[in-house]
Amino acid sequence: MEPSKRHKRKGLYGTLLFHAILLLCFIFLGLSYTIPPPAEEGISINFGYDDFGAGQIQPQEIVEELKETTPSTEEVSNTEEVEIPTQTMEDAPSLKV
Repeated sequence: MEPSKRHKRKGLYGTLLFHAILLLCFIFLGLSYTIPPPAEEGISINFGYDDFGAGQIQPQEIVEELKETTPSTEEVSNTEEVEIPTQTMEDAPSLKV
């Protein structure tokens, strides 16, 4: 057998063995999933954009988010109707023959 074919075959075997070991490591060590997934956790960050955030003292308790109040549609409704001008007839362009 030629030396180049022997080296190519050793290289192929080594590559297959390396990838097989890598795949087994991924299956048994790396790819694990818990059902149900763990709850997401986070920390609150005090940016200091409102009065509560100004100052050096950080709050120790968890602050609930404030719900924004939006005006109802009844208060905003307008009794006056505004007439919008529209074009009912459109002229077609003329072509010279």
